[in-house]
Amino acid sequence: MTIEDARSIGKVLKLRLAFAAMLVVAAAFAVVLLLDQDQASDGLSQDSSASSTGWVGTQAPDFKLSSMDGSLVSLKDLKGKAVVLNFWATWCIPCRTEMPELQHVYSERGNEGLVILAVNVEESQGQVKEYLDEMQLTLPVILDRDGKVRESYRVLGLPSSFFIGKDGVIKAVGFGALNRSALDRRINSALLTD
Repeated sequence: MTIEDARSIGKVLKLRLAFAAMLVVAAAFAVVLLLDQDQASDGLSQDSSASSTGWVGTQAPDFKLSSMDGSLVSLKDLKGKAVVLNFWATWCIPCRTEMPELQHVYSERGNEGLVILAVNVEESQGQVKEYLDEMQLTLPVILDRDGKVRESYRVLGLPSSFFIGKDGVIKAVGFGALNRSALDRRINSALLTD
């Protein structure tokens, strides 16, 4: 074996070692993400940040948006009803998980005086209709075409949900996809008991 061969082998070993180190770092990162996702899987770990947004206990900002059928929906017209206001988009992967859960809540609990409004953010009515048809969703959808309502609620990520009591006060906020049990807990404890 020549000195040149030894250097080549050394370079190969260094490359393999660097590659192995990158794999270890990537695996560690994946484990951290999975643990974080597992803790947030019901959306409850996000509650602590809800109060830091300053929303819980404040009056929900009013808005007037068009529904899919063209009628105008205003939050102030819903006073006296509990409202789940969910911001979403068709491109949002976590929204795809959460929307069927919202549909089940809408179907099963709508007769309890609960209103669910799925606020689509800055997409065309055609895109939204195609998505609703594909996902077989019938819950009420309103269109925030210019993103002004999203801005007024300071929504940075999708999905984001605001649980508004019958008095128009925000009782809870959820960031990220919420599963059925997380939705039911918020509805039971914050919305239907005021």
